[in-house]
Amino acid sequence: MKCLKVFHRDILTVRSHQWKYYVEPYTACPFKCTYCLYWQSGAYVNNSRPPGNLGAAVNEDLAAMPKKQIVYIGATTDPYQVQEKTMHATRKILCSLIEHDIPAVILTKSPLILRDLDLLQEFHKQHSLLVQFTLLTANQGKVQVLEQGAPSAKKRLDAASRLASCGIPVHFHLSPVIPGLYGPGELDATVRAIADYGGQCVYSNILGMRYRNTGVFFKSMEKLNPEAVRRIRSQYKKNGDSSKNVYSPSFDFIYAEMSALRDVCYRNRIDFICEFMPGLNIFEPSRFENGIFRFGMPAVYQMTQLFDGCSLNWEHFSNRILERFSAVDDEYLCLLNAFWDSGQLFENTAIGTEIVDGKRIYFRTKQMNSARGAVLSWD
Repeated sequence: MKCLKVFHRDILTVRSHQWKYYVEPYTACPFKCTYCLYWQSGAYVNNSRPPGNLGAAVNEDLAAMPKKQIVYIGATTDPYQVQEKTMHATRKILCSLIEHDIPAVILTKSPLILRDLDLLQEFHKQHSLLVQFTLLTANQGKVQVLEQGAPSAKKRLDAASRLASCGIPVHFHLSPVIPGLYGPGELDATVRAIADYGGQCVYSNILGMRYRNTGVFFKSMEKLNPEAVRRIRSQYKKNGDSSKNVYSPSFDFIYAEMSALRDVCYRNRIDFICEFMPGLNIFEPSRFENGIFRFGMPAVYQMTQLFDGCSLNWEHFSNRILERFSAVDDEYLCLLNAFWDSGQLFENTAIGTEIVDGKRIYFRTKQMNSARGAVLSWD
């Protein structure tokens, strides 16, 4: 593949994401989100452009896809940044996806997505579209400090409401959860706004830190809550995978933060997907097996639905995967097999594991199979 990149690289991406491939219409992002894992310098936010020969490369890759599978747009850069008004890189990708009949998930912070409503409705006719918005908080004052170049929270919510009114499914990334960001009632108000403006689901994970870009983040957080900065510094130890340059706090710290958000989503009757801990998820299974997700790779939280009281070995499990999820290919199955054999696949879920007669099996348990000793790191 020249332009499409494989999204699933490690157990963290397999836990909560269904898209096999992703594509970035731009090389950088000018929204200046101070918590961004990819913001390394001022040059990053000031030199965004489409990759060379993007249109032809995308068309060639789509023609070579072995199966009809979801393509994700917006994994590391926003596809509807200011340059899109004139460059139309994202719109061209959407046209190519429609031409090849390939489903799309789009993640953005921008109401500019409404410009492409005509294309989005073409996707929707085939139930092959999901739009996601990122929203940390409905508090616009905090948005201006943490996401300095991004559209306002209200504009994102209004755009989501417009899409939802057209029947297009809309999810939200309340992500990352920044410890100490929320004042009394703020998290409830944010989730309630998401639900009121048409959001069906909240995806979330804890704040991740890179060694090289913490300065700009801490500077912004000092303006909002100096005490939170001290708490984050004390909890985030630089003991992650140095090759990935990312680190996060302990399991118990993450569990407490994500459980609080889960409870808020439950009260507001909205699905919740925790990227680190699938055992915390609350969701309607049919919502994640119909529509666009029939073209997706099964995430760990979907795989847990395959256990019906009996223990499964790899042969039985993989057969159930192939029967239920038609988009699964050999490459993804091989990745799952590796995580199965290592014992990682169902960490942080209510699925336990043991070795029986030299083979690993998994089975339902009453408690979460917590990976407390694992360092959560990613790239």
